[in-house]
Parts: sequence; structure tokens; C-alpha cells
Amino acid sequence: MVDYYNQIEEPVECVPSGLKDLDVLLGGGYPKGELTILAARPGVGKTAFMVTCMVNIYAQYKPMVFSLEMNYNQLSDRFFSNKMNIDGYNIRERKKEAIGNIILGMSALEHVIIDDTSLVDVPLLRMKIKSAVKNNQVKIIFIDYLQLMEVHTEGTRNEQVSAITRSLKLLAKDMNIPIVALSQFRRIDNTTEPDLTDLRDSGSLVQDSAVVIFLHRPFREDDSKMEILETKCIVRKNRFGRVGY
Repeated sequence: MVDYYNQIEEPVECVPSGLKDLDVLLGGGYPKGELTILAARPGVGKTAFMVTCMVNIYAQYKPMVFSLEMNYNQLSDRFFSNKMNIDGYNIRERKKEAIGNIILGMSALEHVIIDDTSLVDVPLLRMKIKSAVKNNQVKIIFIDYLQLMEVHTEGTRNEQVSAITRSLKLLAKDMNIPIVALSQFRRIDNTTEPDLTDLRDSGSLVQDSAVVIFLHRPFREDDSKMEILETKCIVRKNRFGRVGY
């Protein structure tokens, strides 16, 4: 009771997402000590969303990213494209002006840790996160993406992913940091908004996570063309705040 009383007037422990409207819904940001799932269909923008969060908070909260899909250079390109509003094509083509701007802002990478090891299992992840939190003052972890993690548990893929999410939930609690794991949908239909049951290997993803965020880019079809509408950010589950757009 004394411990609870002493902290009752303090702000709830969160790491801001860097996106104002999302932070309002989440009650301040990604909750410390909890697992957050960020899910979308391939190509909708999970990695871009993650990079936007990193760009908005890197100086104060020093994020660490486990990039199982992109290598260090590719993710760094995305980081500077977002941070400096540089066309990604110009970076890829190594245009002189784009590269000059990146060199001027290169010091920003001092605040970001990118681990692009391809085969990462939970024990290795735990060891690396503990070291980063202790030695580099890392305040938030991103994993891109969940289904690419290695697991040595026997059983179906659903059971294996369940073992991963349980371990990530416990790791977030033990280290008292937010872990944001990107995930994919298993659904094909993109004309209606996704639900929690649409998560790929969804078994314990919903159960073990405190927050589930969906990115949804709907299509509107008519007789002449298929129109792409703007991407929606949907908080579908939130143990500590509101749900909505």
C-alpha cells in the first residue's frame, strides 16, 4: 500500500510512440513491462510505421530494433528517408544531394541500435536485450517481425508462436520495458476492417499482448478501377486505455 501510494500521483510509465493521436488512445504511449503487437498485411507499412516511431523518439528513448527481414543498411536507409524527408528512391540510387544530407545527420544513429541477425531465438534475444538495457540504456524494443523468429519448441507453428509471445511478455515484464512485435495477418480480404481473429498464428498473440494495433489499408472497388484509400491505424485491444482510430 505504501509503494502504491507513493507512486499514485506519478505519470503512468510509458514510452511515447511519437504519434500524438496514438499516444492519446494508448494512455501515454507503449506501456512499460508489456508486449504490444503491431499487425498488418504485407506491404501495408508495418516497418514504415515502426521507423516513424523510432524517428520521433530516438534521441530520448534510444530504441533497439531486431530486424529479421531487412539488413542494417536497408533499415538505416528507411530511417534517414523518414527522418530527413528524403525520397527513398534517391537514397537507393545514391543521389549526391540525398547522401550529403544523410552524412550531415549521421550522428542520429548513435541513438539507435539495429541488430540484423537473421536467426534469432528467444534465449539469444533475452541475452541481447538484457545487455542493451544495462549497457546502452535502451528504453524500447522493436521486433520486425514476430513470425521470422526461431523457436525450438515441438508442435504446430501456432504452438511455437505461442511460446514466443509468452517469452516476450515475460521478458518485457522482467526488464520493465515495452516490446513492440510486428506481426502479419492471415486474412486475404482487405475490403473490411480486420479483427483480432485475423492475426496470423493468433493463438496467444491476443492473450499475451497488452495492446494490439492494426494498420489497415482498404480498397474501394467500382466498375472501372480499384481505388486505394488512406491507411488506418486501429487500436483493437488496449488493456490500459481506449480502443479506436
